[in-house]
Amino acid sequence: MLAAPCALLVEAARLDVGRGVALLDEVATLRPLGRPCSIDARAALLAREEGRAAPELVAFAFELDGRPSRLGGPRGVASLEVEGGARRVRLRAVLRGERFVPVPLSLEPPLDALDVRYRVQASTPWSKFSTAATARWVDRGVPALVNADLASDHQPLTLDVRPRAAAVATMVVDAGAPIASERGDSGELARGGAATLSVLWDDLPIAVATAPDAASTVARVRGVAEAALVASRSRDPMLEAVGQRLASAVARGFRGCRREPGSVPPAWPTPPPELVATGLLDDDEVGCPRIDHLLGDRAAEVALEREGRAALAVALLADPRALPVLGPLFGRTVERASSDVSLRASRRRGRRLLVALLLVAVSALAAALLLRRLPRETF
Repeated sequence: MLAAPCALLVEAARLDVGRGVALLDEVATLRPLGRPCSIDARAALLAREEGRAAPELVAFAFELDGRPSRLGGPRGVASLEVEGGARRVRLRAVLRGERFVPVPLSLEPPLDALDVRYRVQASTPWSKFSTAATARWVDRGVPALVNADLASDHQPLTLDVRPRAAAVATMVVDAGAPIASERGDSGELARGGAATLSVLWDDLPIAVATAPDAASTVARVRGVAEAALVASRSRDPMLEAVGQRLASAVARGFRGCRREPGSVPPAWPTPPPELVATGLLDDDEVGCPRIDHLLGDRAAEVALEREGRAALAVALLADPRALPVLGPLFGRTVERASSDVSLRASRRRGRRLLVALLLVAVSALAAALLLRRLPRETF
């Protein structure tokens, strides 16, 4: 049983939405209580609109005061016991779905309700706007219930609100459905964020399904295997989780993501045990870039499962300099970015003051030299 909810003072979040995927990065400052408390993010991460299914939670990671604390995969419980004395918690998550809702952790009613400030910045390639909505607390472990105001679908992609009475004004951010594209262009892989995730889980697999011939299909499968290897070797457990799911998809011919014995080479990077224990290699659906519905006759033309397993083995032998470059999924948090902006503003003010003082000093020096050159009058 979880301890009493932690009392939060302020939350800052970034919701980065791509093509059918989203990344959530949130930092919360804790009120010192001197006793253990708990953070339960299940209601926030799985928030669902009325009449819609909740998004798929692929993986999540907690940090306490900058130190890794807990990882979880598709079956992991996104909650955390916090010992007294911790001051800051960071939550990162990889999600898959069509519409996403940022919901504060403080939506869970604490023992002593605080006036918590919740700030969000969101981005999506589909629109410059979001849809207004209200998120309501239901219960621990139950997705928050969201009612969208379809008449208010041109709202800014920013929020600055204060949750009260177990409900909060929020927004719905549209990810759209994955596009069946023949691009197969990995140029966005180095951009980072949801752009990188969209290429890994959308563009590259769809490029396999839409290849014009068998030789192109095999070549594109090898490209996906190389990207999966780079991600699987990442030091970031969230990108590592994405790479491992993609490797499973390649080994299964893009028909599922459950890792079968011997489906990947023995030398393939080993995922963190916490992610394995919470279903990263066992789940066949969540966060899986399946393209079996797009394959058609290609399934008979190319033995994708055999070619995929061979591609994984070939990727391990590739020159690291020839492998694709992947950008980080998560960059700076909103809170840190805001601090950086304030710091830059302070530095600019300091530079302006310094320039002004230098101008005054130069003017005074020039005036002094001018006075020395003037002829002295005698009286």
